[in-house]
Amino acid sequence: MGYTHYWRRPATIPQAAMCAIADDFGRVVLTLDDAGIKLSGGHGEDAPHITPEGVCFNGLSNCEHSPTDLCEGDCSHEAFAFLRIFRPADWQRPENGLFLDTCKTASKSYNVAVMVLLLIAKHHVPQIEISTEGGGRTLGRGATILSKHIWARKRMSCEL
Repeated sequence: MGYTHYWRRPATIPQAAMCAIADDFGRVVLTLDDAGIKLSGGHGEDAPHITPEGVCFNGLSNCEHSPTDLCEGDCSHEAFAFLRIFRPADWQRPENGLFLDTCKTASKSYNVAVMVLLLIAKHHVPQIEISTEGGGRTLGRGATILSKHIWARKRMSCEL
């Protein structure tokens, strides 16, 4: 099963912008948890990794959902990583100074958290470009969470 998020980003995110991204995302993690979006580290266990050098998370590998749920008891898929310093693979070439990166979530619950982080990153680094196979629904859920819990307090918005 697919469901992939795509983004283009500069090779290096300025330190102040990355600190703001990590800070904003750290403030929304509990809101995501309250909404049933449980995050873990990149391998589906432990806590998400949120530092001034980057953010890395996944869904829980043992989420305790029923085997008949969409996740079949495993809300993890590919780890999502947004690092301050991007180290491209050999196949990744910049277009207009931006590198393509992706994360396939298989439409599992952490997929909304991926969109939340990408919208936060876009807010702080406007040249970032975002697209998703989830279209407006995932984008809308992410934007709603941010507008209620982060941007409303800061009186900010994000133009796509």
